[in-house]
Amino acid sequence: MIKFVTRNERKVANARAMKIVHAVQEYLAPDYKINPRLVGSAKYNSVICDDNGVYDMDYQLVLTNNCRCEKFDADLIRKDFFKAFNAVKNKNEKIENSTSVITVRVSNNDGKFSSEDEIFSFDFAIIIENDQGSFITRRNDENHYSWNKLPSKNSYIYETYFSLDYDDQKRIINRVVSRKIKEKAKPKDKRIPSSVIFMEEVNNFRG
Repeated sequence: MIKFVTRNERKVANARAMKIVHAVQEYLAPDYKINPRLVGSAKYNSVICDDNGVYDMDYQLVLTNNCRCEKFDADLIRKDFFKAFNAVKNKNEKIENSTSVITVRVSNNDGKFSSEDEIFSFDFAIIIENDQGSFITRRNDENHYSWNKLPSKNSYIYETYFSLDYDDQKRIINRVVSRKIKEKAKPKDKRIPSSVIFMEEVNNFRG
């Protein structure tokens, strides 16, 4: 059943995500210094599960300036991180090297990963930040990774949201959740992205 997933229902997933992050930090130390950051629907408490009860959470792994990785080479970094995630995963987890993120899929069994028993997943984006903005590792058509700038033109949306009081934020999120439930029932190629829904609802509230 497609429905809203509360913070309390996400406690196990959040704890597992943080345990994975800490294990990856230890595995990659001292060459990489990582600052994890929850983003997207989980940050704004608007997570929706699909008909099977599966949901996802998004994180950014921000590489700090004191990393000792040579020239922040995107190919090397993705290779190192993919190796680290595979080294720290549990038997019931699967690691996927997606275009822009490393995905960890978790199933509810003690043996090997089973897609039929999947309960939640995490998308980890590797990020660097400097005076020019924020950049994410992204795979191109030639199967190489490079740094791609994240759009900043909508940053005022998030500033507006956080400037509101709790009740106004809750009104916005209620609208976002309602729309996301409807979108989740559509085919993937027909859905409006969650980020777009969030921005539209903040703008609607402002307007």
